[in-house]
Amino acid sequence: MLFTQKIQLNLTYEQEKLLDSQSKICNWLYNKFLEMEQTAYEMEGNYLGYFNHNRSFSAFKNEHPFLKVVHSQVLKEALRRLHKAYEKFFDDKKQGCKTGCPKFRSWKRKWMSLVYPKGAGIKLISNNRIQITFGKDAEGKQLRQLVGLGESLKSNSFGQVVITKDPNGNYYACFAFE
Repeated sequence: MLFTQKIQLNLTYEQEKLLDSQSKICNWLYNKFLEMEQTAYEMEGNYLGYFNHNRSFSAFKNEHPFLKVVHSQVLKEALRRLHKAYEKFFDDKKQGCKTGCPKFRSWKRKWMSLVYPKGAGIKLISNNRIQITFGKDAEGKQLRQLVGLGESLKSNSFGQVVITKDPNGNYYACFAFE
């Protein structure tokens, strides 16, 4: 049986700014790859897809070093979202539905959540504290932050974790359990 637990995060101002910057970078990446998809489709009539993007991702990160400050799995999840949006678009098109093509995201209108797959980047320190791993800084040092949880976790064997921000500016971690 699957269940989730949504817990408010107790963050410092600096941690909030760090999470905001991570979200902005993921949003930028989504929009950049959407632009690449649109260009490829206009020029060649092809959909590049997640697997082609994933193969060239290391080279892309080298061209854009600021991407390295975000955990690689979180960046790849942003690409998976774009892939899922295109899959839905093509499926709906086959079924005769008039779903629009994926659109560019505005970070100001909607904060892009940070998705950490199971076993990647989130570590339980105690019942009410987690460690979030980001990417690496300019010197190649892994960035980590200890974050307090507003309540204790119901279980310590969680899978995927999604960090979100609501319209009121509150940050949450949504833990998925099996």
